[in-house]
Amino acid sequence: TTVKPGDKNIVQTVTYNANDEAALITYIDDTDNKTLKSESANGKFGETIKFPDVVQDVINGYVAQHYVLGKDTYTQGVTYKDGKEANQFEVHFTHGTKNVTQNHKVNETVHYVYENGDKAADDYKATPIVFTQSGVQDLVTNQIKWGNWDKDSAIFAPVVSPTIPNYQAMPAQIKAQTVTHDSKDIDETVVYMP
Repeated sequence: TTVKPGDKNIVQTVTYNANDEAALITYIDDTDNKTLKSESANGKFGETIKFPDVVQDVINGYVAQHYVLGKDTYTQGVTYKDGKEANQFEVHFTHGTKNVTQNHKVNETVHYVYENGDKAADDYKATPIVFTQSGVQDLVTNQIKWGNWDKDSAIFAPVVSPTIPNYQAMPAQIKAQTVTHDSKDIDETVVYMP
């Protein structure tokens, strides 16, 4: 436009429109190295980013499933910035865990009877041998990673059969018994014969 002396002032209006921007939030399981969920949102530069699901509600939902919140790059009320990278957020979780143990108890019992099955003496009950195994339970998957048992094996000492006058114990002694965490209870019977 050419301007001459005496012309009226020229007023022009320039309108600036905010750029369209996109945002992405990704929820990541660092224990299993996988993405749990992703959500995107669109808006204008400078507007508050609002994802379809409220971020804190999503976080609370995972925490309720025994995830532990780690690094979180999202801040409530953040606005769209210029450029794709500036609007990408990550929320990291690991699996909650707890220490657990299991026991396996092995009992040894010796019964003393006459040939006809009648009781000849009180049963002998050894002090049980207990095997213990520790592990870590993943509270998200409920899987347990077990460690080693506290001992490979243990031995029940020999048991000498009690003396009953005019009777012979068969056997005269229960031999020593080696047991492991897989062993079943030991149940032996000594028969007294005239």
